[in-house]
Amino acid sequence: MNHRLDAPMGLLIDRNKRVSFSFEGKDYSGFAGDSIASALAGNGRWLLSRSFKYHRPRGPLTMAGQDANTLIQLDKEPNVLADREPATEAPGCSARITTARWITIGMRCWDISPALCRWVSTTAPSTRRRC
Repeated sequence: MNHRLDAPMGLLIDRNKRVSFSFEGKDYSGFAGDSIASALAGNGRWLLSRSFKYHRPRGPLTMAGQDANTLIQLDKEPNVLADREPATEAPGCSARITTARWITIGMRCWDISPALCRWVSTTAPSTRRRC
């Protein structure tokens, strides 16, 4: 947790109690009273989602509970704001991004496009344009 502000900043967290949780299949730790977004930022993880249209990286902006960039999906609840949801060790609190389950945050659209390009070129042989 080397990305934390020193005391007296962070008066709402208890630095003596550690909390473990998972995000996108990786384990992270935070402090009691942390939100998921602040615990991820404390671990150096600023990328929380990607934009829908252009797949640009998105992260927390204000930590005020009003950012659409921090929408995540818990096991039983979709579209949760990560800067409002507390990081807990309760079962069923593993978080992931709100897009399709097979897409990860680290994936970019050009990771998929070569396979898609080959599929399009084989299914439409009359097309002269090559990828």
